[in-house]
Amino acid sequence: MGRSSVEVANAGRPVAIRHGKERQMRKFVMAIALLGVMLGAVAAAPGVASAQTRQFTGKVDKIDDKKIIVDNRKGDKVQFNKVEETVVEGTKTEWGGIKKEDWVTVDWKFVDKPRKAYKVQVLPPRAEGGEEVKGDETPSEPGGED
Repeated sequence: MGRSSVEVANAGRPVAIRHGKERQMRKFVMAIALLGVMLGAVAAAPGVASAQTRQFTGKVDKIDDKKIIVDNRKGDKVQFNKVEETVVEGTKTEWGGIKKEDWVTVDWKFVDKPRKAYKVQVLPPRAEGGEEVKGDETPSEPGGED
């Protein structure tokens, strides 16, 4: 009867030592978990920020002092509002220098409603795709003139 019920339940180890090791283990596991969460957040942060920034390239359909409408020639026309932070780069460096038919790439943020143009890069002129048709020539039908 020399042993207490606490010592018997803990296989003869004093209770204070057992709790001290558990506490150290819990602290270690929590520190590792916190480190993992922090590293995950740091690794995901650049992806989240870049996922919000978009680019839209196309031909200027309409432009005025407050907005620009860009046609990507694939059926999409998108309007962007000029803001204080709007920067114009490329072959033209001022908003007033951009004209209809210029090719541009607009940087905007996905979360903005309405869309805001943060950077407009004016690109060199592009050639339109497709064949050039000359005059009134019409293709002859197979087996046509005899």
